[in-house]
Amino acid sequence: LVFLAWKSARSAMKPGAPAVKPVIATGPGRAYAKGLMLHLTNPKAILFFGSLYAIGVPPGAAPADVALVFAAIGLQSAIIFHGYAILFSSGAASAAYARMRRWFDGACAAFFAFAAFKIMTARLS
Repeated sequence: LVFLAWKSARSAMKPGAPAVKPVIATGPGRAYAKGLMLHLTNPKAILFFGSLYAIGVPPGAAPADVALVFAAIGLQSAIIFHGYAILFSSGAASAAYARMRRWFDGACAAFFAFAAFKIMTARLS
């Protein structure tokens, strides 16, 4: 979290729009596979969902209950990621984000730093 706070703060301090790489045309299947692999190899996602399962699935849960949790989280993730894709594929949303990027990065930096501080100062009982 400290590293993410530092990166977000550095990004918030940079004026102007970030460099955008040109989009390489691929088929929908290849784009989906690339996005899926990016998400499945993201350590933040792995740690988040691992902690979610550790809290939300009790020890000794029936396989059907575990499958239901996996299906519900998979559906929720698919809806959110498709929503992001639709939202940010519009020129107006991309332009608005580009204008507000520094504010978003600054807010994320503050949130990450606060969360890191709370975790580092938490007392285990």
